[in-house]
Amino acid sequence: MPYITTPNEAQTITAELWTSAPSAKIMLQLLSQSEDPHKLLSYEHHFRLFAASCARRMSYLLTDTRSRIAIQTAELFANSRASGYALHKAYVNAKAAILEQAKNYNTFSSPSAQQSHPTGVNEETLYGAAVLHAAAAAATCCFAQQLQTPLHLSEACAKYATRALYWEQISLGADKVLISQLIDEEDHRQAHALRIFIGNPFAPLRFPPMNLHSSNSMSQQESCTQHSVNAA
Repeated sequence: MPYITTPNEAQTITAELWTSAPSAKIMLQLLSQSEDPHKLLSYEHHFRLFAASCARRMSYLLTDTRSRIAIQTAELFANSRASGYALHKAYVNAKAAILEQAKNYNTFSSPSAQQSHPTGVNEETLYGAAVLHAAAAAATCCFAQQLQTPLHLSEACAKYATRALYWEQISLGADKVLISQLIDEEDHRQAHALRIFIGNPFAPLRFPPMNLHSSNSMSQQESCTQHSVNAA
């Protein structure tokens, strides 16, 4: 007679997988396959903090102040110290920064540029890809909750941060072994950060999420801000 896994056993196995997963990508996939996605609503601000932490990891690549402000605003919003209006404004500004940087990226890609890199591609072009991915992570962590789920925000920011690291190392001429090692280390950092912010949603009593400020303190301020915007 085949052995049938009970719901409690399945929950225990999933909780162990969450604890031992080597990357945030795997952990977020576990959550996306959860039978009850509604239980993740209580983690919205924790996901936002994780997304911002991924972007901040690569913030040294950011040359535009608007991108840096976006990361800071996402962190403040997650801690109920910034309004939804401020979050949206930061996103719009960070997106504008990406568009401006993309124009510079296109000039870096000019065929007349010196092709001295081992890949045959101009170093500025490769580094530009790293900058654009870092800027994309910064803007994404400010994306409106109504337009994208916090889980998807986390996935996108983790991906952009990892790609920024990849292109940065390519531009520096790093070999495949070193790049693979650095990406593995980044995966582990992201997994560790996610466990800090989220705890273990499959064993929340033993491993609760990080304690954050109540969002009620911002509700009145955001309502007043929105009223002022509508009246303008």
